[in-house]
Amino acid sequence: EYLEMVIQYGFVTIFVAAFPLAPLLALVNNLLEMRLDSFKFVAQLRRPIGFKSKDIGIWSDILAAVGKIAVVCNAYIIAFSSDFLPMMLFAMDFREKNAKRKNMLSGT
Repeated sequence: EYLEMVIQYGFVTIFVAAFPLAPLLALVNNLLEMRLDSFKFVAQLRRPIGFKSKDIGIWSDILAAVGKIAVVCNAYIIAFSSDFLPMMLFAMDFREKNAKRKNMLSGT
């Protein structure tokens, strides 16, 4: 079950900038899956035997790595698919040319 949830978390977080409806669709999927799993446990299967565990183990490290990858990936998606970088480069070039022009006119 952890593998399925981590894969879904990865897709949602990594590509949220490209497909903003992904978190909403993941929520609907999880609600539906939760209802179906609860019906399966109540009506069709025996009660599972519980056992203690300290934490979720290696999965927390995997989730942290996916989170870091998602930040970098979303930054690249936003930077290269929007007009942000061209506008910033144009503004920097314009400021540089404007400063040179002022220096030439003032004689410094």
